Amino acid sequence: MPIPPELGLRPGWIYEVAATTLGPGGPHAAPIGVSTPDGLLLRAALYKGSATLANILENGVLGLNFPPGAALLQTALHHRDRLRYAALEPETAAAPRAVPFLSEADAWLELRDLRTEDTGPTVRLEASPGRFRAFGPVRLINRAEGLLLESLVLSTRLHLLPPGRGREMLTENARVINKVAPGSDQAAAMGDLLAVLGQSS
Repeated sequence: MPIPPELGLRPGWIYEVAATTLGPGGPHAAPIGVSTPDGLLLRAALYKGSATLANILENGVLGLNFPPGAALLQTALHHRDRLRYAALEPETAAAPRAVPFLSEADAWLELRDLRTEDTGPTVRLEASPGRFRAFGPVRLINRAEGLLLESLVLSTRLHLLPPGRGREMLTENARVINKVAPGSDQAAAMGDLLAVLGQSS
């Protein structure tokens, strides 16, 4: 089953979502980055020792919640007691374990048939999409646009920083933009910004 086209995920891009799992104490949520190599599979890298990974290994199911903005990710990271969960998706013969979802998300995507691979400090997760529900247009969150905006502001304040520090920060921002949004307009604009600054120095 392909990833629902309504999501508009671009291959190779990394999107920020709230992952929901069932744990010993009930539903659990945490931000993670997800990507697709081909529009068919979803991938994520989870840190060893995380509750999300432990719950996935125990129950074999994962919910992806596409948030309306970064504020929901902040809540999932630092104020989990404020999260509101929707009723669990009903269990069926094909989906015998229920998956919790966040009521404030723009869309829910259920992942099953999870496959894991130990990659050192993280475990790589790969899965096929399952049931999907959208509640209107989905706003995807990708770090590239925010990093480009931050870089543009930073480029006007290089003279206020210690020598070389601003360039280091801009170079790191460029690296991350190329990682999370390869081939994007943001990556091109960041490359141009670095070139302009190089010419003016």
